[in-house]
Amino acid sequence: MVTMVGARACLNDRDSIEYGYGDREVMLVATGWFPQNPPEFYELRIKRLLGALKTRKLTPSEYDDISVAYDRLGNDDEALSWIQKKGSLMNHHGFDSYRIEPADQGASEPWTAKVERANVYQGLTAEEYHQYSLHANWGTFLIHRWIRTGMPLARIEDAKQASSQLGQAIDINPDAHSGREIVQLAIVDWLVDIKSGGKTEQPGFSDSKSKTLEGLAGLVELGAAWSSYDVFALMTEYSSRGGQAMAFFRAQELLASGVKPLTKVQLTVPDRELQERYRDDYKMLRRTAKSALSERWEFMRLQFAKGLHPDTDPNFWLGYFAPARPTIFIPWPDRLLAYGVVLVFDLFGCVWIPMVAFFAIRIVKGRRTRKSAA
Repeated sequence: MVTMVGARACLNDRDSIEYGYGDREVMLVATGWFPQNPPEFYELRIKRLLGALKTRKLTPSEYDDISVAYDRLGNDDEALSWIQKKGSLMNHHGFDSYRIEPADQGASEPWTAKVERANVYQGLTAEEYHQYSLHANWGTFLIHRWIRTGMPLARIEDAKQASSQLGQAIDINPDAHSGREIVQLAIVDWLVDIKSGGKTEQPGFSDSKSKTLEGLAGLVELGAAWSSYDVFALMTEYSSRGGQAMAFFRAQELLASGVKPLTKVQLTVPDRELQERYRDDYKMLRRTAKSALSERWEFMRLQFAKGLHPDTDPNFWLGYFAPARPTIFIPWPDRLLAYGVVLVFDLFGCVWIPMVAFFAIRIVKGRRTRKSAA
């Protein structure tokens, strides 16, 4: 995934379906432990699809693929042009089929998430999914173009139209990526408010803190917010302990690299103890993530030189060993508490806890009553 300074995204293509929901572990997301692709990956995808169009119709999913590829390369106008073509064809019944699966079955993504969840299109018909992806991508491309051009007030209608498109996507598929679009929409509306003279310090997130944090992490891992200082600053507000420290260090890293904030969002600074505890872990995870990504890109480029691409060649990843998901050390006090909570919920479940407590109290009282009677 090619990243953009300050951008936020809910991009939908074959890769987002393949990778599903991502990992969403903030300590890993904030250190770059997720799969990303070099520019050549998207350039070759575009070249292949343009070639295919000369001999056949593209499928709805291929319109998603080519438009997202242009967006990944920073070509906003082409991205919008292609997603608008998809919309026009859908409105005029120009597709023979609305199948979601790619026309070319290539190689599966080897760098898989820790948790496998339901497909983003579960419960939708194929046509409903494509209506969802149409609006989600259209809104994303509009907001990307507006941000890349400096968020000019003269073009604020782009952002307002992006908000409308994202709202339509959410109406169709509200939890497609565990709330990623909902978080994105709140950020878009916040940016519009700021540029219109509003003084709101944070987006108006409607979900719980944990759900909001998951959506923010999704914008980084499955979108294009890896280089967004503002998103990581928000993550410091909605995460705690190790996650907060990692998001803080990433935000600092972005500032040091020259990234300019889009807003005046406040960075929540972890206490000194947390910073000291996790600083070395951050450095280690960033170093190993960079190494893993470098090895991935080197392998991919060697395969590209042979004329291979994971979209079309099932054996593309043959000989490549995806990195193992890092084991994140949690200090013992936090670890014991986390294990204890998980154990209680695994054994009883939150519904049974009050019932067990109620019957336990009744039993104790009954024993005391019998002893008094004796």
